[in-house]
Amino acid sequence: MADFKSLLSKRVDDAERPAILPVGTYEGVVVDYQPIESNTADRTPQVRVNIRITAASDGIEAADLVDAKGKPIRVADRRMRHDFWLDEENQWKLSEFIRSCGVETAGRSFGETLPEVKNAPVFVQVNQTPDKQKRNEDGSPIIYNNIARLTGQAGAGA
Repeated sequence: MADFKSLLSKRVDDAERPAILPVGTYEGVVVDYQPIESNTADRTPQVRVNIRITAASDGIEAADLVDAKGKPIRVADRRMRHDFWLDEENQWKLSEFIRSCGVETAGRSFGETLPEVKNAPVFVQVNQTPDKQKRNEDGSPIIYNNIARLTGQAGAGA
């Protein structure tokens, strides 16, 4: 990883938006997690799971991993994140994710089990979402990648 000083010396005009990943499933690994709060009025607690994509799964063709300029899209080491809400209505989603990572949960709290998802191999279902407000220079909506579903590979067959 480059040091902060060298990053700041990079010319602003040389920074490019990364190519959008094609919709599909990717392999990845959990880098870490952090507690956050939603930006809603009630500041609902959440857990942000940070993922490093390692490869495209079999369903994604090599021909799809090329940007609009014909340049290959670098998939490995792409970073993404997924937020799990911790309100009563949505805690089950985080519970399901933890179990899918192969973590034993019986009688244990979220605080006890979350550290065990670090470095867990995961499947990352990626989708594309158009920005409702921002536009490209040609007037088309800016497209972002989002994680539609995050599942530990240990629970993939379950």
